[in-house]
Amino acid sequence: MEKEIEQVRAKYAVSFKEQDDKRDYLSEKVEGKANDELQVLEKQRQKVNKHFKDSEKALKTQKDEADGRFIATSEHTEHIIKRYENLIATASSILAADNDWTAVRCIPDICSAVTPIIEDMTNTFTVLDKISQSPPSEILLPVDVSAFKISNRESIINIECKDREEDAIVDLVNVPGQGVIINRHLGSKVAYPQCIDLRGKVLWRDFPERFLGISKSNVEVCKMKAAVRCFPNATTTLDRGTRRSLWGVHLNEMIDHWPTDRSFQCVATDPINKHVFAGFRDSRDIYVFNDSLRHVTTFSLPPEMKYPSALAVSVEGLLIVCDSSGKDVISVNMKGEVQSTYFLPLLGKGIAQNVCTDSKDIVYVLLSVNNFTNAVVQYCQTGGHPVASLYVPGDMIHITVTEDKHEEKLLLGGSGGDTLLFYPTIPFSNECESGKEESWEGTPFMTSEEIQSTKLQQSNDGATLTAPSV
Repeated sequence: MEKEIEQVRAKYAVSFKEQDDKRDYLSEKVEGKANDELQVLEKQRQKVNKHFKDSEKALKTQKDEADGRFIATSEHTEHIIKRYENLIATASSILAADNDWTAVRCIPDICSAVTPIIEDMTNTFTVLDKISQSPPSEILLPVDVSAFKISNRESIINIECKDREEDAIVDLVNVPGQGVIINRHLGSKVAYPQCIDLRGKVLWRDFPERFLGISKSNVEVCKMKAAVRCFPNATTTLDRGTRRSLWGVHLNEMIDHWPTDRSFQCVATDPINKHVFAGFRDSRDIYVFNDSLRHVTTFSLPPEMKYPSALAVSVEGLLIVCDSSGKDVISVNMKGEVQSTYFLPLLGKGIAQNVCTDSKDIVYVLLSVNNFTNAVVQYCQTGGHPVASLYVPGDMIHITVTEDKHEEKLLLGGSGGDTLLFYPTIPFSNECESGKEESWEGTPFMTSEEIQSTKLQQSNDGATLTAPSV
């Protein structure tokens, strides 16, 4: 009898264990499914929250642009009214005089002064009437949230700040395989380079240097040597391993009869040919040095150029130059002969501020559109008209191409000093060389047709940008 009871107990124990295992399995399965659903919901919540923040940022930028246009229009209108009042007062005083001959002689001058005022009033007041009759949805530009789209958490780099006095970024350059070197202000007329990774962590920083007369320097990286640091009238190299200056050379030691008032404006390096190109303020001359900073040669830019404000070197070794006027961007060879011209689109001010290239020799020019907005304009290797453009915040004034997870991206730095922005580059095929454009969905870039359809409405003192719907 006891044996049978033990057998029943063993049978029920096995059954209970099987039921417990089945219950545990189902419980884990349900719990895992619930966790998966929670993760999906959390991702959706984060996506909605990010979309809300991006929309809020886009609306704020749009509001700032609208405020800027309104202020410019108001100031221009007040200027016209003051001109009209001054003309009326002057004409009334002349016509009220007793000397009829003086009044008769002044009539042609009065008429010639009235004509431009009438034209300005006609143009400006027509625009004001149109604005006053339009609903708010038509007055404001359409909000393009995609222009502020953050594809992943690395799209915005928040730079570590160890000093409250750290200020604007004055230079920005990519270090292949290491990170990004930025040059920053530290108080008044003091700047220093520091290297950060693509998460914003400071890897190293150099000792601050005090500049003579200007608070600007240029930092560029030679793969073959080090970082090149340019001061008003001297240049040094910085070893990437020890971060110590290798040597410093004054220009009057390298070049005879060097003008003491001529200072560095911009610098670019050609790692393949081991050349350093230097441009100077108020000079069309480009000085070429080797990787030991020995003077190699000098050539002059075309006469229509004033002096270079930004330089970049293509894979083929051509020097891409932004003129200080902001209206011309060209590429030249080592003899100063123009190889390509990059036609700037009609976007607001349309002033070229900076330039860079990627590994495919695609050229990116950073334009100043207005006080609140800049634009990155993309060109094929052969120059010509732009193939795409991208609106970016107005405080972004430095641009370079870096590599993140084996993918090239545009990296922009601004005057704020603590934030860098990532933007994707557009993949181009060989058809770009023949001038044929490719469409690439999912980016805030515009096609060249949309750029050409962009209209600039200008009236004397103020200019407004009418952007196409993207």
